[in-house]
Amino acid sequence: MPVYPFDLKWEDAYTKRLSQLKPDSERKFGTLDATQMLRHMRLSYETACGETDLEPAPLPLGKLVFHIVTGPVKTWPGGKLKAPAYWSPPAEHDFDEEMRLLTQSMSRFLEKLADAPCEVNAHPMMGKLTVKEWSKLLGPHLNHHLRQFGL
Repeated sequence: MPVYPFDLKWEDAYTKRLSQLKPDSERKFGTLDATQMLRHMRLSYETACGETDLEPAPLPLGKLVFHIVTGPVKTWPGGKLKAPAYWSPPAEHDFDEEMRLLTQSMSRFLEKLADAPCEVNAHPMMGKLTVKEWSKLLGPHLNHHLRQFGL
């Protein structure tokens, strides 16, 4: 699937792929298991909605990184990038509950995208991003982790 922003237009395509994930899905690269990946993605959506208290410590060229990973490099290389530990916390619940919580956070994000696309919520490494910019980041990010499990 081509990589698109996570928005209302592409929500169904992404959620259909996500629904194929199972607790025992085998990863093709990386270290997260399926449940940990759901928790990691949930943290991403919650941060995009301004619901977390992660301390921003933007990279010196954070905005440039944003433009690279959402522009010419939309398909991120498998197993080549590793998020900092705080960005991949342990799962708090079992697979089904993490899936439920992730889909809820995705829905909240889409509501925010529709209602307040210019709202700014800081990315811990890339600095201040509007909800619209988060949409451009969350699509490739979710695609990366779906590819991680062959979806």
